[in-house]
Amino acid sequence: MCDRKKVKQTNKGVTATAFVIGKETMLIAAGETSSAERLHDSLANATHIIAVDGGLRHLRAFDEAPTLVVGDLDSAKEEDLQWATENGA
Repeated sequence: MCDRKKVKQTNKGVTATAFVIGKETMLIAAGETSSAERLHDSLANATHIIAVDGGLRHLRAFDEAPTLVVGDLDSAKEEDLQWATENGA
């Protein structure tokens, strides 16, 4: 049996819900990374990747599309959001 977690995001009255199944789920937020190599290795092993706002830029730098994008998106660039959408998020 797999672990199953419910992820719920509400923004401006709209609620998005996703079920995350698997052992390696990563939430990637904005900020500086201490080790690009470690982040890249972790992303390679992740079953699901959730981008939180500006964390989308880290994923785009590694060309690792997220499963889901959450947040108020105030720190996410429009071109990064477009890239994520085009790649299945």
